[in-house]
Amino acid sequence: MTLPADHADQKALDFLTVFLADREAGEVRSLASYLEEFSGCEDVVAREWLGGQDGSMWSAGGGSEPAVPSGEGGSTARRIGPYELLEELGRGGQAVVYLARDPRLGRKVALKVLSSRMGPAADELVARFRREAEVTARLDHPAICPIFDTGVHDGTAWIAMRHVEGETLARALAGARVDAPTRGEDTSGPTTRAELRLVLEVLEEAARALHSAHEAGVVHRDIKPANFMIGLDGRPVILDFGLAHEDSGDLPALTRTGEVFGTPAYMAPEQIAADHGAIDRRTDIWSLGVTLHECLTLQRPFAAPTREGLYRSILTEDPVPPSRVNPAVDPDLDVVVATALDKDPLRRYRTAADFAEDLRRVRELEPILARPAGSWTRFRRWTQRNTALAGALLMTFVVLVAGLVTSLFLLEDRNVALEEFGRLADGAKAKRLLERSDRLWPRRPELIPKMNEWLVDARAAAGRLAIHEKMLAELRDRALPYSAENRALDEARRLALHPRLHLHLEWLYAAGKKIDRQIKSASAFRRIALGVERRQLAKKIVECESDSRFHERHTWEFALPLDDYMHGAVTETVANLKRIGELIPQMEERREFARSVTRRTLVEAKVLWDRCLNDLAADVRFENANLRPQIGLIPLGRNEDSGFWEFWHVGSGDRPEWKGKPMAGRAKMRKGAGLVFVLLPAGPIMVGAQSQDPKLPHFDRNALHIERVREWDLPPFFISKYEVTQDQWLRLSGRNPSQTAFKDRVKIGVPSASGTRRSLRLGQPVPLSLHPVEMVNWFEADQLFRRFGLDLPGEWQWEYAARGGRETPWWTGEDRASLAKAENLSDQSSREAKPVPNREYEAWDDGYAGAAPVGRLRPNPFGLYDMLGNVREWCRDTGGRQTVYRMYRGGAFSAGAFDARVSRRASNAPEVRNPHCGARPVRALDAPLER
Repeated sequence: MTLPADHADQKALDFLTVFLADREAGEVRSLASYLEEFSGCEDVVAREWLGGQDGSMWSAGGGSEPAVPSGEGGSTARRIGPYELLEELGRGGQAVVYLARDPRLGRKVALKVLSSRMGPAADELVARFRREAEVTARLDHPAICPIFDTGVHDGTAWIAMRHVEGETLARALAGARVDAPTRGEDTSGPTTRAELRLVLEVLEEAARALHSAHEAGVVHRDIKPANFMIGLDGRPVILDFGLAHEDSGDLPALTRTGEVFGTPAYMAPEQIAADHGAIDRRTDIWSLGVTLHECLTLQRPFAAPTREGLYRSILTEDPVPPSRVNPAVDPDLDVVVATALDKDPLRRYRTAADFAEDLRRVRELEPILARPAGSWTRFRRWTQRNTALAGALLMTFVVLVAGLVTSLFLLEDRNVALEEFGRLADGAKAKRLLERSDRLWPRRPELIPKMNEWLVDARAAAGRLAIHEKMLAELRDRALPYSAENRALDEARRLALHPRLHLHLEWLYAAGKKIDRQIKSASAFRRIALGVERRQLAKKIVECESDSRFHERHTWEFALPLDDYMHGAVTETVANLKRIGELIPQMEERREFARSVTRRTLVEAKVLWDRCLNDLAADVRFENANLRPQIGLIPLGRNEDSGFWEFWHVGSGDRPEWKGKPMAGRAKMRKGAGLVFVLLPAGPIMVGAQSQDPKLPHFDRNALHIERVREWDLPPFFISKYEVTQDQWLRLSGRNPSQTAFKDRVKIGVPSASGTRRSLRLGQPVPLSLHPVEMVNWFEADQLFRRFGLDLPGEWQWEYAARGGRETPWWTGEDRASLAKAENLSDQSSREAKPVPNREYEAWDDGYAGAAPVGRLRPNPFGLYDMLGNVREWCRDTGGRQTVYRMYRGGAFSAGAFDARVSRRASNAPEVRNPHCGARPVRALDAPLER
């Protein structure tokens, strides 16, 4: 291709840039399309387009444009199968895509037509064409282009798929490369926060769509910008599963031994090596990482003038971090890209969902899950790239070590040598100790020996913290000066790591300004009172500003690479040793509880257990249950209203102290109380609802198909009487993530220690600690409950408990009005406090505009509170075999009666947090004793 003689003709240069990108992506458009877009340089456009057609456009397959028949009966309308062709959308090496119309349904489709003359590879290309249709038809995700129909017309194979209006990501990137110079910018990529958010949103949604395909056993193998269509709504759609690989093996393989498939610039190392056994979902993650790098920098991370050079670059070179090309890129994004582009598949993101979650975290300024490559990994990669130099350095190192060891022995200074080796081992020991501590749950007697071993090893490791802190201080004394650029980076990182701390300080400043304004217009006595408040506030501001988290330095630079390497390793070791020091007293508490739990719950509570088991033995609902005392639980008594026994979970808090009549529906929890569990009997049970026959069980005129009636067998189980409160979550996990825990205190200025707030509507003080925890995702709830020997409920366990033995749409009856004063839903209190457009509001008023303290309304017949309202509750199950979404059940203070129906089913991504969703644990029975 030759450039035009007149280099001042910017439009011709723009055309060449776009045309080259289109041809490389296999998306060359029609000549008319280019002539219309680049009017004024028609000679250049026509010459280069025709040259491209004569050159490489069809060389891959040797084919030509597919034969397109004219309409029947002499009609000029062109048809393929039942479809009328409207216009050509694009073409590649083996196929042409048309915009077509289906006269049967009156809709437009994208019709992909295989070239009619494909040479000796025709049979394999037709097979791959059919495979694309079969594989894609089995996938179901809004960001994967669905297949409508397939067929063969006069020897021409075709696929009809959804027509997505928009442009490919490759075209968008080519346009960005053209537009950047005209805006006076370089070509380094998105520069504003809004542009970066847009890129991350598109790639995040694409990653979630890929994860859906992976969960269905399909690996795309050709992820690249040309295979992403960006719709008019800005959402991506993945195209072209023609090279897809299926883990299930249901479809015949189309790959011969040693054959390489994919687009070279986006291929993973294992694809280049033709190691088909190593190609899995992480291969697509690599290609998506290359695409992300290109979106951030407008440059591909690996480039070379020849294909062999490109392969060598992919196999041996590390990509340049995007932030070095585009300074607007956050350092966390460098880590995300580096993780996706790790040459070792085992060190990449495990799933595309993990990749998507880190993209979301960067977009929302949250700490990412991925971590930079460790010092050892960076060293190993360097040796692989510089084999000869590494070998020479290794020999030098061996000689030096040999000389050092000889000198040490000659000087009889063995202690120094042991100390040096000990420092090298401390980092690895600290990591293993942290991993071991996570496995020492729940707090049961059988884990005491391992807890003892851990404490011995942990105390020995923590005792060496001072040695490593001294080494770290010496290294930092040699650091380069703290530049303004690094200060700005650290400030942004601190803001992302500690957002609540910054918000709290901002509120303190705002409160101080408000008091200052009031003092100016207040009376003399009022000024005295306001002055006292102002001094107290000033003291809190000083305390907050002195918080060490406001002054953490994260970025250190060194003149010597060895110092940089050592600083990273020692910093990690110091952080891990400090964490171990914090865990030691916690492990001692775990061990003490494990030592005492048998005595407290089985020995000292024997009389209570005997009375409980004798009573249950006479209860026909529990015959054949073969119950025995349950370690960790103490019977509280039989609930007078429900008739079921209730139990105190000793490890979660104090023995419940009741307000009102004990063990009855009118009892209310107090702050500090542990979880209360209700023992429910086994059953066959019936769940779900049907809307066909009012005379049959579980009739609900609003029932949906996914709520169909099912029969299920459940063993007896324990379920929490209440949703987990903020007080209980804080005590068990050490943190309170709830939105109300921070916002309500800020709004009314109540110190955190008081733990109270005022109702939005009634102005009555209520204990914040008794509100349900929210803003917890599925992973957090699942991990916390398992640590304490509990679990999230299965869907059918939850519905069985929520129904309370009733068959009506709500446990309260058939009429939605029966929910008044029974479940906290979106009602007149919510409308009055903060009306939301298009939200359903019920006619009654329960006095709560948001979440209510647990147990304030009526319990259901099983003695369980807030099953259909207050906050939604995570369940253990997924929404199906081909999804990672997790189910949640029940209504919420922000939803109406329709969503509170007992059979209502819904799901969400497990990493999602929102202020309307909490959790309620269940516990399985300990195995019965053998008779």
